[in-house]
Amino acid sequence: MKVIKYIFYFLLLGTLMFASCSSTKPFIVDYECNYATPVVSNGKMLVHKGFTVSYLPKYKIPEWVSYRLIAEEVVLEIPRCDGFYVDPDFTNCAVNEDYTGSGYDRGHFFPAADAWTPEIMTESFYYTNVAPQKPSFNRGIWASLEEQVREWAVELDTVYVVTGSYTSNYSSAKTIGNGIIVPTHFYKVVVVCKHDCKSGIAFLLSNTTYDTEDFWNYAVTIDELETITGVNFCEFLPDNIESEIEKTDAEGWLN
Repeated sequence: MKVIKYIFYFLLLGTLMFASCSSTKPFIVDYECNYATPVVSNGKMLVHKGFTVSYLPKYKIPEWVSYRLIAEEVVLEIPRCDGFYVDPDFTNCAVNEDYTGSGYDRGHFFPAADAWTPEIMTESFYYTNVAPQKPSFNRGIWASLEEQVREWAVELDTVYVVTGSYTSNYSSAKTIGNGIIVPTHFYKVVVVCKHDCKSGIAFLLSNTTYDTEDFWNYAVTIDELETITGVNFCEFLPDNIESEIEKTDAEGWLN
């Protein structure tokens, strides 16, 4: 029976991968529930060991990064890298000089603290995984949100995350270096999809200085975030589960 079960999972994975005529719909699958959390890409798709990136070459920042966090991996402590690197899979990205003296941090989409192997730690320091963030934002409210997501992963065993940037008008957006867009907003989508708990929450924050690290003030439903960004975060979920997860608000999260 186990052999049949694994064959079924393999066939399901293949079906989801090739359901579209293009490869612009990456997904992360909860094999226990047979659910998937996809997002549509408007950029260059890069699949790394720890996460998948939709990279926008014109603006030299990620559109979004999607990944899965598992409790046993989150608690591992991997030595942090001592610098940022050009992505060997896509060299048309930002470089060190673009950020030098800019006044902006290199803000991770897949956090370095989430890496569970040295290879994934290195991937997290690729320039295809970062965008300009205000230092107080990156080291304050955004860092607090990242830490909370790790705590949820430990508490819930597995969470699925999409971290993205949003700018309503790229033509008037601030740039640094050689045309690196400074996003006006960053968002994070967190989904838990277990038999006894199916819930989702999103956060949309301006790339600015905050007087508080209380990110709950900026919680939105996934439905609301989809309306703003135009990204469908839960397309491959069964309709009833998708509706339940995308309408969850802060009070309903994990309840």
